Amino acid sequence: MLFRSKSLFNCFQSIKNQDFSELSVVIVTPKRSLSKVEKLAQEVLQTNYQIIEDKNEGLSGAINRAFEVHGEFDYFTWLNDDDELTPESLKRSISKLDKNQNLLSLSLSSCLSFWRFLRT
Repeated sequence: MLFRSKSLFNCFQSIKNQDFSELSVVIVTPKRSLSKVEKLAQEVLQTNYQIIEDKNEGLSGAINRAFEVHGEFDYFTWLNDDDELTPESLKRSISKLDKNQNLLSLSLSSCLSFWRFLRT
């Protein structure tokens, strides 16, 4: 994986600018990028975040790692390093999901989806 600091900076900045306050961020990154990502996260993110090492299992493996480490949440979204959110996107999406309990997936774009996990 190529470390793209400008893309990741913009992604982190878009997370920081969210108007949704109850935000926890899990960052999955290869070991070779760990220190660079940690430094950038400390500089940009002003929210609760955790960085974990990717086990080179592809995208689905990285998502599974995030679940293993931080599996207690009501909502989940996946961002790649080159994805950016508008400041109100999380709050608006969660509001729509809360209004329609039957809605399980809300597509924000072709590469970003929101899931609501129903607890038993």
